[in-house]
Amino acid sequence: MIPANRDQALDGLRGAAAIMVVYLHFVSTSGMLAAPGGGQLGVVIFFVLSGFLITRILWSRPEQGLRQSWTDFVRRRARRLYPPIIVILAICGPLMALADVPADNGQHLFATAIVLTQSAAPFAAANAMPIEWWGHTWSLSIEWCFYLSWPLAVWLMRRRGLQSQRASVWTGATALALFAGSLFLSPRFFYFLPPANIAAMLVGAALALREVEQGQRPARGRLADVAAIGLVAIVALPSNMPGLWAYRVTHFPFAIVVTVLLISTRHATQSLAQMLLRSRPLVAIGRASYSLYLWHFPLLAIIWFGFSSLAPEVRVIIAVCMLPFPVWLSYRYIELPRLRSIEGARKHQIDTSGARSELGVTP
Repeated sequence: MIPANRDQALDGLRGAAAIMVVYLHFVSTSGMLAAPGGGQLGVVIFFVLSGFLITRILWSRPEQGLRQSWTDFVRRRARRLYPPIIVILAICGPLMALADVPADNGQHLFATAIVLTQSAAPFAAANAMPIEWWGHTWSLSIEWCFYLSWPLAVWLMRRRGLQSQRASVWTGATALALFAGSLFLSPRFFYFLPPANIAAMLVGAALALREVEQGQRPARGRLADVAAIGLVAIVALPSNMPGLWAYRVTHFPFAIVVTVLLISTRHATQSLAQMLLRSRPLVAIGRASYSLYLWHFPLLAIIWFGFSSLAPEVRVIIAVCMLPFPVWLSYRYIELPRLRSIEGARKHQIDTSGARSELGVTP
C-alpha cells in the first residue's frame, strides 16, 4: 500500500526517469541504435527530484543543532542507500568476474572499492573506471556531494531566519551560477562532475522552498503535457548528446524545466502526462527505482559476457526478462525494511508542519 502522504505522480516521474536510463544502457550496449537517444536525461530528472524531496524534508524538520541535524540526516541516508549497494556488490561482483567482464588489469576489487566509497564520478569523468559496468554509480557520488553539503546550507539559512521564499531565490541564483560556470567544462566533466548536476538539484530545492510558503497551486498541466511530449521525443530520437554543446545549452536545461513543470502540476486532473505518471505500473517502477538503477547494468554485463555466443538482441531480451526478479527482491527484502525503520525513527522528530515521508526519496 502506498502511504497517504506520498505524491504518486512523483513516484511515477521517478519510474519514467529510471526507464529512460535502462533504455539508454540496454540499447547502446546492444548496438541496436548507433545513436541511442537521450535516455541520460533520466538522471537529470532524478537530480531535480532528489533536490526537491530532500529539501522538503530538511526544511520541515524541527530546528536542531548543526552537528545533530547533519549527523542524523547523513546517518539516515547511509542506512537508506548502503544495504542494497553492499548486496549487489556481494552478488554481482563475483558473477562479473566469473563471466569474464573486462576489467582494467583485473581490478575487480578496486572497482568494488570505488562503488563502496561512492567515488565513481571523478573516475567516470576521467574515463578511468576499472569496470565500466559499474560506471552508472557515478550519479550516487553526486547525490552524496549534495547530502553532505546541502543540509549545512539549509541549517545556515534557517539559523539566519531566512524565510523560505527568500531562501528559494538565493538557491535558484546559486543554481544558475553553478550552471553558468559549468558551461566551460569539457563534455565529460560537465556530464559527470558535480557543478552542473548540483545545479539541477538546487533547482528542485528552490521549487521545494517556494512551495513551503506558496503551497501547491492548482494547475491544468497542459503546458506540462507539451513539455513531456518534447522530452519523450528527445529520448526516443537517435542522437549522441553528451558530447555536443547542444546538450549543455538545450537538452540539459530543457530536462530541468520539464521536471519542474511536472512536479509543479502533479495534482492536475486534466493532464495526460500526470495521468500516466500516476498509473500503477509507473508508480510501482518508481518505488523500486533505486534497486532498478543499481541492478540493471551489472545484470546486463553478466548476461552480455556470460552468454557471449548469443546474438546481442537475444542477450538484451534475456536481461530484460530477468531484471524484474532481483529488482523486486532487492526492494521487497532490502529496501522496504530499512525504509520502514527510518520512517519510524523520523516520527519522533516530525512536528505538525505536514512533513513528507522520506520513503523512496532517492532514485
